[in-house]
Amino acid sequence: MEYLMTYGWAILIIAVALGLLYVLGLFSPSSTTSSSCTSQSGYVCTDLSFSYNGIVTLEFGQDTGTTLYNLEFTCTALESSAGLPSPRNDFVASPARTVINSQKFYVSMPCYTSYGTRFSSTQIGTPYTGYIWINYTQANQAPSSSNPWLTAKIAAFSAKTTN
Repeated sequence: MEYLMTYGWAILIIAVALGLLYVLGLFSPSSTTSSSCTSQSGYVCTDLSFSYNGIVTLEFGQDTGTTLYNLEFTCTALESSAGLPSPRNDFVASPARTVINSQKFYVSMPCYTSYGTRFSSTQIGTPYTGYIWINYTQANQAPSSSNPWLTAKIAAFSAKTTN
């Protein structure tokens, strides 16, 4: 009887510990991979969310010491600029087309696969790794040969789709 009581208490303690870990979400699939966004020096990428239809929303900011004009965004699964959407009109114009130093705002854009098609998934929790790119000019005038489009990779992120 003493032998059974000792093992009974040990099993009860283990069961309570496992139950507590379950309640805290340790065994939840969504807790194993959270959204993360790593920005390049001079840029800010926070508060990222990624929907099942391939739309990424994030807070963008820049602290490069300059003003960015005619700002546009895109998201692709490829790390090189060769993976940027074509034609150019797949870039999303920012809500504040001119961004001064230390300014932050939210922007949403579609993400593309490595094959150049728009990402979408019917399942919540589908993982995606992508890169955020911007097009901008350095002068407050229309893009031209004297004010060319510049392209920069500003962030890399990993996320799982949500609804």
